[in-house]
Amino acid sequence: MTVLPLPDLFEVVGKTLFGDGPMWKAQLAHALGIRADSVDRMCKGKSRISPGLWRDIAKLIDRRMSDAGLLLPRMKDHVIEAEQLRFVKREASDSGQQ
Repeated sequence: MTVLPLPDLFEVVGKTLFGDGPMWKAQLAHALGIRADSVDRMCKGKSRISPGLWRDIAKLIDRRMSDAGLLLPRMKDHVIEAEQLRFVKREASDSGQQ
């Protein structure tokens, strides 16, 4: 297993949480209550990433996982409904109805 330097890990985590678009640093900064230029310096290894900030990042990850866990059952229900609707439409078209 490759161990990333902390600035690289910080960037990977930020992009994983907020996407790799141009706004991920600003979004991560906002979520952590720090300035975007601070995030930039941390990614470049020019500023220390404190243990408290790592704890805050862990809380963000935990919240995201929890939110995703809540979404999965709801998505499953919608997928089942969509499959049932598709089946009903297929039966109707097979029997000449619509």
